[in-house]
Amino acid sequence: MQVKAIQATDAAGNQTAASAVGQSGDFSSYLQTTASLEEIFTQAAQKYNVPKNLIKAIAKAESDFNPNATSGAGAQGIMQLMPATARELGVTDSYDPYQNIMGGTKYISQMLAKYDGNVSLALAAYNAGSNNVAKYGGIPPFKETQNYVVKVTGMKALRFPTLPIASMLMAAWQRLLCRKWKTAITRAFSNSFSLMRNI
Repeated sequence: MQVKAIQATDAAGNQTAASAVGQSGDFSSYLQTTASLEEIFTQAAQKYNVPKNLIKAIAKAESDFNPNATSGAGAQGIMQLMPATARELGVTDSYDPYQNIMGGTKYISQMLAKYDGNVSLALAAYNAGSNNVAKYGGIPPFKETQNYVVKVTGMKALRFPTLPIASMLMAAWQRLLCRKWKTAITRAFSNSFSLMRNI
């Protein structure tokens, strides 16, 4: 993750720009960042070309946006990264919201690429691991993983409340146009037929 600087607060309480990324290209940043979670989700979505609503749905399902969350299995932070996965992603502090969201987004982007954009398989791999997805040839038969996929995709869909309305309006408009064209064509045919009969 190439981030040139991030706002931190020095001992006197003044905001200073501090380097966020070292030469290793990891997600090192500062806990006292001025970026809101929304801004971090936006940056992550743009950086990794993942829909922001998908990232937020994962964060909601994983931790309810709690940066200090720790699961019984040891997953940490907002996106619930396992320590080994976090290290592979370059995350040095899983409780830092910036690092965690960036790392989690990088991971789901890798899964989306691996499964050719199949969101359900990518989510299953995020939850149960890609080895299990390969082993079972799809979403593993684990109740937790199956519920997770349904829950996240459902929340992602709920974040687009205008789409169903827009689709319904478009369909209604198309039906209306079809009716008008049908009426116009029928009239034209009738007039042509009448003219032919009169010849």
